[in-house]
Amino acid sequence: MAHNRRYPTPVTHALVFILLCTCSERTNGRSSDIGCLESIFNSLQDPLQLLRSSWDFSNGTEGFICRFAEVECWHPDESRVLNLRLSGMGLKGRFPRGLEMCSTLTGLDLSENALFRAIPSDISELIPYVTYLDLLYNNISGEIPISIGNLSFLNVLKLENNRLEGHIPQEVGLLGWIRTFNVANNRLSGPVTTFSADVPIAAENYTKNLGLCGYPLKRCKRNTDYHDSFVRGMLCRPAVSPPSRRLRPAVSPSHRAPPSPSLTQSFTSSADTDKIMSSNEISSSPIAPSPVQTPRATLEDQISHPSTPNTSMGVSGSEPIDLESGPDELNNDNLKSAVWTHFERKKMVET
Repeated sequence: MAHNRRYPTPVTHALVFILLCTCSERTNGRSSDIGCLESIFNSLQDPLQLLRSSWDFSNGTEGFICRFAEVECWHPDESRVLNLRLSGMGLKGRFPRGLEMCSTLTGLDLSENALFRAIPSDISELIPYVTYLDLLYNNISGEIPISIGNLSFLNVLKLENNRLEGHIPQEVGLLGWIRTFNVANNRLSGPVTTFSADVPIAAENYTKNLGLCGYPLKRCKRNTDYHDSFVRGMLCRPAVSPPSRRLRPAVSPSHRAPPSPSLTQSFTSSADTDKIMSSNEISSSPIAPSPVQTPRATLEDQISHPSTPNTSMGVSGSEPIDLESGPDELNNDNLKSAVWTHFERKKMVET
């Protein structure tokens, strides 16, 4: 499979070369880089026999590893590895830790293989000077390590088509030389990275993940943890019904009625209404009622038959009671307590 490779710029190469020259003065380049390739050779399975067919360590001449397939050295006659391009060779295994012995390595391409498990958490110590890292089309799982933000010279980071999960660490945004960043087709979620350098990352470089958000993708939703805790807090609060304004009509000071009963007592039965009316009669009438009384007409009967006088409730005449007008306009104080209960009950039923 052909891919567009973007290798480090000459400026980056020059900076890294100065650093590597300083480091090489303190190390035996031949022994360390040869040991690096031997470690890769022994730690990775090679079912296609592509490495074993060309990597022959029996030759002891200077620079012999530079003639290995997919190995590029700083100089053809010097055993110092510059780039490793091991793409599409069917290699199986974990990320080779022996790469730390390739002390002058600047480019690493292990794409289109069968690498598995997680990227080492100390990857910045294994390959500190890489400017190009390509791990696409593998079976790498786990999270993107935070230490990847310490690869200060990294220009290209390709991690697409793996099984990476979790969030993209914000430390990745500290890569000041980054030009290409791709994590498409993984299992990542959360906000995408904002790079300190002004680098336009296309939306397609983030696609096919579980839930990435933020520019250039869709806007991130509210903080899920905060929202869940807020909802749990609201559910734990005692349920309180808000007071209804319709249940408390305005009453003028001159005609203020007794206090309104509580919401749990708003639906008063007709028998309770009769008890209230009887107490009002006793308190207002100078003559005690006789032991035997004829059944009184209820408020509903009085409304439906306005011509019937209601003498038992202390109202004379045949003028009907207009309950729709509210208790403010009632003229008989003895009826206010009873009518108030009825008025509230009727309004709540209509509501």
